[in-house]
Parts: sequence; C-alpha cells; structure tokens
Amino acid sequence: AEMGAGGSKAFDQTLVEPLFQDNIAPENEEYWSQFWMIPSTIDEIFAVLKVVEIRLLREKNPRNLTHLLIKLTDHLIKRLGAPHANANAYDFSDVLSCLRILTRLIPVLLEDQDDKLLTTIFWKDVDPSKVEGQQPAVEGKQEVVNPDSPKVEPIRTPDAQPSSDPLAIRLMNVLTALLFLPNFTVSQPNGSYKGFLLPLNHVWAPGVGVSEVLPTTTAMMTNRTEVLRCLLACLSSSLYISPDAISTKRNAWLDYYITNNSYWSLGLFYSLINASFNYDPIGWGMPYNYVMFSDAHEGLVDTSLQLLAVLTNFFPDAQYSTSDPPASAGKEKSASSSLPSSKNIFTLYMRSIQKEEEWKFIFKSLEKLLGNPNLANSTYLPGSTKQIEFQQEIVIFFWRLIQENRNFLTHIILKEDIIKLVDPILRFIHAGRKDLGQVGMVHLGTFVLLLLSGERDFSVAMNRPFVGKPPAEIAVFSGSYADLLLLVFHKILVDGNYRLEPLYECLLTIITNLSPYLKALSIPACLKLLKMFESLSRPRFLFANDKNYRYVFFVLETLNNLVQYQYEGNYRLVYSILRHSESFHKLAKLSLQDYEALKAKQAEVPTVPDADVQDGTVAMAPSLVTLEFLNHFQLEFNLKKDQFVPTE
Repeated sequence: AEMGAGGSKAFDQTLVEPLFQDNIAPENEEYWSQFWMIPSTIDEIFAVLKVVEIRLLREKNPRNLTHLLIKLTDHLIKRLGAPHANANAYDFSDVLSCLRILTRLIPVLLEDQDDKLLTTIFWKDVDPSKVEGQQPAVEGKQEVVNPDSPKVEPIRTPDAQPSSDPLAIRLMNVLTALLFLPNFTVSQPNGSYKGFLLPLNHVWAPGVGVSEVLPTTTAMMTNRTEVLRCLLACLSSSLYISPDAISTKRNAWLDYYITNNSYWSLGLFYSLINASFNYDPIGWGMPYNYVMFSDAHEGLVDTSLQLLAVLTNFFPDAQYSTSDPPASAGKEKSASSSLPSSKNIFTLYMRSIQKEEEWKFIFKSLEKLLGNPNLANSTYLPGSTKQIEFQQEIVIFFWRLIQENRNFLTHIILKEDIIKLVDPILRFIHAGRKDLGQVGMVHLGTFVLLLLSGERDFSVAMNRPFVGKPPAEIAVFSGSYADLLLLVFHKILVDGNYRLEPLYECLLTIITNLSPYLKALSIPACLKLLKMFESLSRPRFLFANDKNYRYVFFVLETLNNLVQYQYEGNYRLVYSILRHSESFHKLAKLSLQDYEALKAKQAEVPTVPDADVQDGTVAMAPSLVTLEFLNHFQLEFNLKKDQFVPTE
C-alpha cells in the first residue's frame, strides 16, 4: 500500500496512523523517511508514540513495527558512513530523530520477555513480510544468533553499510560507533579522516587512559547523552524479569555487548569514566549558577554512570574468569585485542587501571562527587550550591572498582584519606534508612564498608577524630569516625526500615572487624553499643528465629575484642559494661523455660508485636540453635557477684 505520499509537516498522529492500518511496503521510502526527515523533540515523540499505542501496534501489525525498526537502524548505519566535509553546516537532526524513536520503542518491546516476536525481530535474520503475529512462524533457514559467542565484526570504518547481521547486533554496533562520530559526538581531528581509526584519540575527556583529548562542545555532550540513552534502553531487558527468574533468563543484549571486545570498547570505557569524573557541579563557585545556566554535562554524567553500572555489574552465562587483565590501557593495540567470550571485558578494563596518577584522579573525583550533597546542604545561602542526584551510581562504581582492582584499594587506604569517602557513605546510609526508595543505597554503602573493614589500615584510620556536623537525629559528640559508624548503625538497628533486616549481620560484622583496632570509643558510642546488646539479647527477639542468636554473638565478640586488645583506651566501655552487667546476667541464665513462660504470657494477652520484633516473628517456633548457643554461653562466662568477666 502506498501511504504517506502527501508527507507530514510535523511529527504528529497523522504520521503514525498508517502503521496501524495496512501493511506498508518497505520500498515506500517516501513514507518511512518522514520519521527521520521531520525534526522532532523527545517530548513530541513521547507524546505521539504512547505506550498503549506501541503495544497495540505490536499486537495488530508487527510487520510494520519490524519495518520501522529496521529502517531506523539502517538509516543510522548509512549516516555513519556519510561524508563529513563541512562541520558547521552538517545537520544531524535525522540521526537524533532516529535515536529518539528507538529510545521510545525498544523499552516497550522488551516488556514481555516471553514474546517470541522479540526474538524474531532482534535476533533472527527474518523477512518482515513473514511476521504475522505474537508467535510468528519464521520461514526459510533463519538461525538464531547465539549471543554467547557471536561472530560479528564490529563497525570500524565510516563507510559501513547495512548488513545481514541480526538487528540487535547491528543496532548495538552502530550506537557504539555513533558515540565517536566526528562532528556529532567528538570533534573532527586535524588532518585526514584516518583519525577515525584511532579510538583512543576520540576519548571524550582526559583522565584514565589518556591525557590529551580533542575539544568538546555542549552540542556534542547533548548528542552523546541521546546515544547513551538509546544504548541503555537496549541493554535494559533485565528490568522486566522478576528477581526469581533473573538467574534463568539471559539478557542476550548484555551477553553480546560485554563479551565482545569491539573496536570502540576500550575508548567507550575510558570515555564513560573520564566524562563522569571530570564533572564539577560547583563550577566557578558562583551561588545559584545552576539556576541561571543549563548544564549539558550533568545529563551526560548521569547517563554515563548508569551505563557503567550496567556494564560492570553483569556477568555472562559462562563461568567468570579471573585471568590477567588486557594489555596496558595506554597501548592502542589493546583496543582491538581479542578476549575470551566468557569474560566481561569492562571488568577486565577495571583491573587494567594500574597507574598511580590514574588512581589519584579517580579518588579525588570520588571525594568531590560523593561530598557534594553534604556540601550543598551546609551552605549559608539555602540552595545556592547544586546538589547532584546520581550518588548511588557513583557508589556502585566505587564498590565494583575496589572489588576488581586490589591495587587501587590498597592505594586509597595507604596513600589517600579514605575517611573522605567513608563520611559521605555513612551519611547516605543514615539518610536512607527509613526511605524505601533508598534501600539500594543503604545496601551498597554497607557492602562497601564491609569490604573496607577487612583491611587493618582502614580500621586504624577510623580512629581519626570526627570533624564537622553529624547527620540529623544524631546528637553532637566528641569522638572518632568509628563513633559515628556505631551511632549510625545503631539508628539502623533500632529505627530503620524493616527491609534492612537482612543487613543486620553485615552491620554487626563490620563493627566486629573494626573492634580490635578502636582505641577510645566515646561515651555515646559505648552506650549505644550496650543498648544494641540489650535489644538483641531480649528473649522475645532472641527466640524469634534460628538466626537471631548470631547477632548477639557478634556483639559479644566486639566487646571481647575491645576489652582484650584496647583495654587501656576504652575505660568508658568497661564502665558501661559494668553498669549494664544485669543484661549479661539475664542472658547467661536464659533457658528454654524462659521461652515457654514468654510464650504462655503472649498467648494469654495478645498485644501489638513489640517494636524490636517485626513482621510477626514473635509467633515463630522456638529456636533449638539459640538454646544450644545459650548452653555453650553459660560454660564460657563466669559470673562473679555483679561483675561480668569474659574468660580467655
């Protein structure tokens, strides 16, 4: 059917209506070209292509939808090889239109991971004319590409043309190449066009891997953000898989992208890191500057960090290997070196960061960005300093980096002021303890501190005197950063979100790891530690399930470590232990008869569950493991008068 001959002057409903009616021939270029020839903003595209209508198009006319996706992708590939003679007159509005339409369509298509149409469109070399419905019968000898071991050459030259590769692979390849397209996302290099073949020459910003880069304009930053959003949409199918099924359903897009060391992979990794960590939210320091001027760099940083989080936190189906990292980042030949397909190449790139000046650059950037929220909330003029909103992505990157790069971890603990990162992380944990939307941030911060607490030098550094104003709801105190950590963790245990209960053991493990090195705890920290012991050793909580006894074990081990190794400096703690000796007496005398009496009392007077026990855990069966622990506990401790004396 010949449609769209009249042409549409604006991206509106009249342009997309023919897609729902008759099948439009792929040769009807007059119609298809309107999707990228008509300039359109992202708001216009989202207003016209509503989610409900995209779902309806997928059900009623998947053939036209498939044609549209193929046409948009092929046009991007053709534009990738177009001449770039006049940088000023060159117009990329058609490229932006294609990117915005794809960014709108792909997330909706990825919603139903069980839809066979999804595989047919993106992972088969299929003739769109054969697509008939939700479960199309594909004719011919079409073979599904195995994303685990794809044999597809990446786009390397500007004269690339549409190929017969599956649509998903062609789309990811062209999006990656567009991130380094001269005059669109990077500056035109001086001299011949051969500079296109040097990926590290086109890294967006200096820092890791490169020290000199080509100049960047605001328009280029905006274009990079558009491409990254589209690429992020392609890699987001895991969002539509339930947590129970995430281990059984593969993300074919990510499997392909992180296991194929394409021509631009290393340059992309450096660009994402450097563009993010070169960002300065304060700028020249002029108050309220972010109100008067727009900041294209902030959007680029936000999207870059999201993509970094996705790329570095996904592991392919094959067993993850810990073999040697790729060649030195400074060598351009590493950009084209082949890596086994069972590895995540981006985590290998993380390990390859081995220069001290690069470690210093990353640490200073982390210090600047993580400290921004506290700085923005501490100004004399309210709201005068911009506050960034992507702290969680920064913490994710930091966590993955210290996991993968042991040398970087050693460097920041021994040669940098690690407290400058611990302070904001503790503030994030404290601020998010009651917010369901910040549960992920609390988990991340806890995992980072758990990893750091295994290092002796980090534990010693926590004795540094605390300076500044403590977080809200924590009284002003005079002590160390270890005191701050104890006060924050106490708040989580007694006044936190119920969804943080799985973190209790991690929190107490961190305290236990630090305890042999904490020299002089303050009075507030000592009192909170003893209050923590009292709450966790109450019969009602202790008998709630088979795991609660472990919490008491960690607190007792902490107290023993402090008394055994740091007795001289922790006289306040010894005094607090003596004042709370009754709690230790009660725990030592606890028996099954106490539980039976408690159970009988609860049966007689049904009341609202105690604040210390959540989700009705009081009604659970008695814990034989807990009783076993208590019997062992009685043998290990001597009770003399009113004093509690731990035995060695």
